[in-house]
Amino acid sequence: MSEGLLRRTKEEAIQTKESLLDAALAVFLAKGYSAATLQDIAEYADLTRGAVYWHFNGKDDIYRELYERAHRMDTAIFDQIESLGSGPFEKLRELMHSLIRNIYLDKRYSDYIELTTFRIEYAEFESINAEKSSTNSFAAAVMESLAQEAIEAGAISSRVPPEQIAKTLLLYVVGVCRLKFTARELFGEPEDVISIIDDYLDSLA
Repeated sequence: MSEGLLRRTKEEAIQTKESLLDAALAVFLAKGYSAATLQDIAEYADLTRGAVYWHFNGKDDIYRELYERAHRMDTAIFDQIESLGSGPFEKLRELMHSLIRNIYLDKRYSDYIELTTFRIEYAEFESINAEKSSTNSFAAAVMESLAQEAIEAGAISSRVPPEQIAKTLLLYVVGVCRLKFTARELFGEPEDVISIIDDYLDSLA
C-alpha cells in the first residue's frame, strides 16, 4: 500500500470517528444517555454498527471521548492565558470573557454541557466526575493566582481575598452553564453575562 493511500486511509478513519462522536452527542441529547443505543448512533451517522465497534468499545467509551474533547477545549482556553491582556487583572477579565463566549458560541462545547448537566445520571461516571471536579479546582487556582497578582500590582483592592474572588468567578461560570439551558430569556447573549462579570470585577478596583 502506497504512503499516500495509507495517509488517506488514516484521515478517513479519523473523520469517521469524529462523525460518530458528533452523532453520539446528538443522539445522547435527543434521547438521553441511558436510552440511546449504538444502533441509534450508527444510523444517525449513516454508518454501520460495526463501524461504531471498530472505533469504540461501547457507550461508556464514546462518552469518555466526548468528555476528553470538551476537556481539550477547556485546556486550550487556559493555555492561552499568557496571550490574554497586558497584566494580571486584564488576563483575569479576558479569561472570563473567553470562558463565557465558549459556552455560548461553541456549539459542540455547549452541547456537551447540556449533555452532562441534563441528559446523564451524575453517578454513572464517577471517574469522569472526579476529573471534572479536578478541572474546576484547577480553574479556581488559576483565577486565584491571577487575582493575587492583580492585588500585588495594585490593580484591585486587597479588601476581598483572592480565594473568594476565584470562587465567585467560578460560581458565575457554573451558573451560566446551567442557566443557559433553563433561563435563556434572562441571559440570551454572552455579552449579557460578560457585562455582569465586568461589573463585579470593576467593583474590586
